Amino acid sequence: MKRTIKTDFKSSRENLDKLFACNRISAMVYNKVLDLQKEYRKDHNG
Repeated sequence: MKRTIKTDFKSSRENLDKLFACNRISAMVYNKVLDLQKEYRKDHNG
């Protein structure tokens, strides 16, 4: 069972925008790593 911990915090709009930008970048990196892993497994028979 996966549990999520939520916490409240205050941030300026500018900092919140920066946090969301970082989140988008980290998602792009994560997805690229998954793609590379899939390619590697395909090319090396698992």
